[in-house]
Amino acid sequence: MAGKQGNLEIEALFRERYSEMVGLAGLLLNDRHTAEEAVQDAFAKFHLARHRIADPDRQVSYLRSIVCNLARGRLRRWGIE
Repeated sequence: MAGKQGNLEIEALFRERYSEMVGLAGLLLNDRHTAEEAVQDAFAKFHLARHRIADPDRQVSYLRSIVCNLARGRLRRWGIE
């Protein structure tokens, strides 16, 4: 993914997978608003790290792992607070 083509691919991925990712984060966080924030953060991190993904078929699983990691991080912070 390079340049404008890469951005279009990320936009398509966002449209296709946003609801699924919010559902996943919602299961972990039990809060829709926080889940949406986590997914938005995940897409931003994915955008910055997309050059690391050599196999385009792994994009969704990479995004899923970012969502899970961010949700777990929020849970840890809630536990500390």
